[in-house]
Amino acid sequence: MGSVCPACACSGGGTGGDQTGDIMEASAEGDEAFLNKFSRQNAAFGAEVTMKMTKMRALVVGCSGVAVEIVKNLVLQGLGAVTLIDPKPAKIQDLGTNFFLSEADVGKPLADLLVPKIQELNPFCNVKTAPALNAEVVQQHSVLLICESMPLNDLLKWNEYCRTLLPKPVAFLYVRTGGVFGNVFVDFGPSHVLVDANGQAPMVRLVESIELGPEALVRLSIPDGQAPGSLPEGCYVEFSDVQGCDGIDSHQEVSPCGEKVTAWKISSKSDDPVNSIRIGNTSGFPAYVSGGMVTEKKVG
Repeated sequence: MGSVCPACACSGGGTGGDQTGDIMEASAEGDEAFLNKFSRQNAAFGAEVTMKMTKMRALVVGCSGVAVEIVKNLVLQGLGAVTLIDPKPAKIQDLGTNFFLSEADVGKPLADLLVPKIQELNPFCNVKTAPALNAEVVQQHSVLLICESMPLNDLLKWNEYCRTLLPKPVAFLYVRTGGVFGNVFVDFGPSHVLVDANGQAPMVRLVESIELGPEALVRLSIPDGQAPGSLPEGCYVEFSDVQGCDGIDSHQEVSPCGEKVTAWKISSKSDDPVNSIRIGNTSGFPAYVSGGMVTEKKVG
């Protein structure tokens, strides 16, 4: 099974004037505190995924226990903004599923109660409430997440609205739980980006040599602990710790979804030696000296 990156599928959507994504992006580039906060996530998923998360704006309808769990995880991962809609008063029963609530909160509007508590998790995320679900509010977000019971006709209406919204659809998710059972419906629109076709860890190889010229040949070796095998044809790789070939680690190409990524798209020829790949034109780089590592970069 492949997996879909929600940040890629949901980021940048909506047609409203909310500039939270731009603000978060600028903050992420220049704020050392931001980089430190998400350093482990950047190591695991890559800084580009984190940056996509900072541009994602989620609209959450219903502050149930499952909604709070989802929002908590998204906010901790660097979500750019979240808007909560739930004017219902908190009930004593809610304390059993919503870990943010206490007895003192019973009778108060759920969404208003949760904003300051969720905001504490990530000061970079813009957390607010909206009074009701309407088209104007939906347009200001990149994903609509419904976590409360709603008539089927209303669900179909909002799903169709999100799916057909121009210039870019808004991702639609409906999540429902009942006891130990639950279900989720996901619609990322007429098309979405698959960024990981196999779910496996990225392949890593050591650099043995890098030729200079068009369709440069790069010879590789397999480090200890890595399974044997060839990098997939047409995949993207990034270089690190290379001595010589200054600038090879910052080369950028356009991904299939039209975004610039710091990587090289690889190819091969039928008579190429084993454990080698071909990258683009390296004629403008200084000669290769030694060392270096190639890491597969999963790009949508």
